[in-house]
Amino acid sequence: MNLKKYKLHIFGFLVTTYYIIWSRLGDLHTASTIFVTVATIVAGISIWIQLKRDCDLKEAEFLLGYNSKFIFDSNLTDVQQILEQHRNGVIPDSAVEDMDRQQLINYIVYLEALSPLVKNSILNIETMDNLYSYRFFLAVNNPVVQRIELVPEAEYYKGCFNLHKQWELFKKKNNMPILMESSSLRYTEVYEQMSK
Repeated sequence: MNLKKYKLHIFGFLVTTYYIIWSRLGDLHTASTIFVTVATIVAGISIWIQLKRDCDLKEAEFLLGYNSKFIFDSNLTDVQQILEQHRNGVIPDSAVEDMDRQQLINYIVYLEALSPLVKNSILNIETMDNLYSYRFFLAVNNPVVQRIELVPEAEYYKGCFNLHKQWELFKKKNNMPILMESSSLRYTEVYEQMSK
């Protein structure tokens, strides 16, 4: 909401409110007190709306920048391509097992970095779902990635487990499909312990 656009409306509302209160009460002091209270409430709401808008804008700017960094990092996009080919049955498990381990770790950690931002309410899963859900679940719900990296090194990926749990709950609550749900990270033996 653009508050500058509504300044005249807000001013008119306040003047009208003051006039109605004063004409009904006939007491200038009481009318002034009520008017100041109403004006303070309106100002508080206006400030809250502006702060919320600014916060939403900063969140969107962050997500777009984060997405751009992913898109322009060939190592990350190479890992995504291998995981997609594996998911579609184009390449065998061994192709995922043989990929550069550091590239896979970088891919997972890049997405895991969203976890503390969600946990601390800096980012909202609903806002980031369209941009990151596919990439996140493509990796963490991949049974080979689970077997070679996420489960044996679970202690280092607690953020992935926590984010997975929150994201999966969000998707279920909103009746949204979960990519590769049949091999969900939640089926691993370490999930409950790591997703606390």
